Formats: sequence, C-alpha cells, structure tokens
Amino acid sequence: MRMIVTGGGTGGHIYPAVAIAKRVKIAIPDCDMLYIGSEYGLEEKIVKKENLAYQSISVRGFDRKNIFKAIGAGFLLIKSLYQSYKVIRSFKPDLVIGTGGYVSGPVVFIAALLGVDTMIHEQNAVPGLTTSLLSRVANKVLVSYKDSMSYFKKQNKLHYTGNPVREAFSRADRDLSRKKLGIKDDELVILSVGGSGGATTINRLAKILAYEVEKMPNVRYFHITGKRFYDSFLESLELDKVSGRVKVMDYSDDIVTLMAASDLAFSRSGAMSLAEMAAVSLPAILIPSPNVANNHQELNARAFEKIGACVMITEKDLTAEHFLSVINALISQPDKLKVMRGKFESLSRENALNTIMSIIYEYNLR
Repeated sequence: MRMIVTGGGTGGHIYPAVAIAKRVKIAIPDCDMLYIGSEYGLEEKIVKKENLAYQSISVRGFDRKNIFKAIGAGFLLIKSLYQSYKVIRSFKPDLVIGTGGYVSGPVVFIAALLGVDTMIHEQNAVPGLTTSLLSRVANKVLVSYKDSMSYFKKQNKLHYTGNPVREAFSRADRDLSRKKLGIKDDELVILSVGGSGGATTINRLAKILAYEVEKMPNVRYFHITGKRFYDSFLESLELDKVSGRVKVMDYSDDIVTLMAASDLAFSRSGAMSLAEMAAVSLPAILIPSPNVANNHQELNARAFEKIGACVMITEKDLTAEHFLSVINALISQPDKLKVMRGKFESLSRENALNTIMSIIYEYNLR
C-alpha cells in the first residue's frame, strides 16, 4: 500500500496527521508513507522528528487583511497545485488523507481529480473552509464531533471517529508523570499553554498567576509561552516577585508528561488541545480565541463545558479578577477537580485511531 498524509499550518492539523501516519506504519509495516506539508509551516520540523518521509509544497495561508500577501498566496496556490500533481503522479498513492489546514487543499483536490481515493478529517466542531470545500470531492469525511455532521450535505460520506491523538497520551501514567517532574503528593499542578504558537491572552493571564502562586503554598505552576513570546514574557516579569514553584518554558518536548501530571490547565480551546486533555482527563479553564473562523473554538469549548469537564470564560467576560476567582475556586476544591476529571469519559474517544484504521484497512485489503 502507498499512502500520502497531508495537513499543516498549526499543530492542530499536524499532530493528527502524524498520529494517523505512525499508526498506519505500525499496523501496515510495508506501507510506503509520504507526508506532504508546506514550506512555510511547522510541519517539516515535527514530521522529520517522527522519521516519516517528507515533501514540501509552496502553499501558504491567505492573509485577508493584506491584499498584496493575499495575491502572493494566490500565485503560490497555483504553483502548489502543479507541485501536488507532480508528487502524486510520481508517488502513485492508493490513498490520500488530509487533516486540514491550507496545505491539505491542493494535495487532496489534485488526488481526487486524478482518481485517487481520498479522505479528510475535521478536528473542530465547525468545519473549516478547507474541509468544507474538499468534502465535495473527497470519498470519505471523518468528523470528531457528532454535532458537526449536520454541516455536510452528503451524509453517506461521513464517519464519526473522534480526534486522533498521539498514542503517548493514551499510555500516559499520572503517578509516573508526577514522579518524573518531582511533584509531591500534596502539591497541585497548574499548566497553561497557548497552542503551538502561543497566545497573547494566555500569556497575559499567566503573568498574573505567576505573581499569585506565592500565596498558594501547595501549587506548582508550569507555563509554556510559545517561542515567539518567550523573551518578551521573561523581560516583563519581576522575577524577584515570582515563586520558585513557577516554571516558564518557551516550548516542551514532553507535553504529555506535563499534561498527565497536572490537576488543572488553562488554555485556548483548539480541537487537538481539547482532545489531548480528554486523553489524560485534565480539567481546564478554556478561553476560546475570538479570532478564528466560524467561532469554532467557542463551540469546541461548549461541548466540554456542557458535560462539566471544563469551565469556559469568553474574552468579553474575561477580567483578571474573574480569572483569579475561578482559579481559586477550583484549586480550593480538590474533590470538584476529581469530579471534572471523571466527566471526560463521555467525551474522550480512545479508539479514534482504531476507528480510522478500520476505514484505512478497507483500502489496504483491496
């Protein structure tokens, strides 16, 4: 079997593609796998660490606020269509799977035109533009939320799979993770992260909390700024007022351990971040980004809030006082956090990769 996986732009599109590719390589060892990503995204660095064959194309996202950049992206899209055609004709895949982001567009579209079987996976509660367009030509559409199925016209193409997370999350052990980080039994761990690129709002709240930890004797706090914010974040901190129980990082190669060891997180509500939280049953305060298409982060967060696994604060309701009151209310009630942790059972779909693999096997057995 020969297979192409494509997805990129952000970690939320890259990590599902990597998870699928790695599971396929384990289940079908003789499968020839190629990952196609953008020259301008995070894909190459992440994918090559996973020892997957990688090919880049020139596509990049459209900047709707800058007409000149948008025109340039249009020319790159035309170029990437031709590049995709050349790669697909040369590689001759049996199946192409796209996990969203602008890079999926030209690859899946050209594959469909050439008669190659195609599948797309949507991580969010509301389908993105790329998924919506490709759903018209793809053979199968995989969704992560049952509620999102109503957005598609051709229901016979749809498969509810859940979000595929890296298998390390499913294998994570809370006790071992806390031991690895040197967490004491009576300590409560808070983790904050703003997604693969960091987030200004999350960093602002992290700075507020960093000063408050001194008043929280049993709290350990880990914050990931994102590489582009790290230096400015540290420069803005008065380090002499920050507890030694606070650790600030630009990035973590071991986010699985951090999440598994934590008692509470606060973050944006990207689909893959939520899927990873669900995999390790990590309660969270979710602050959806208002700067995303179709307000999909708020809809993602509402699905978790609805069953009691998380608390959502929209940016219009966000103040330092409100944020700290929610944090203090939660950390003062360990039993409530345990209840929230248990609520994830109704959302986590641990067999997402297995479900996706059962669909892929249909092609391998032809």
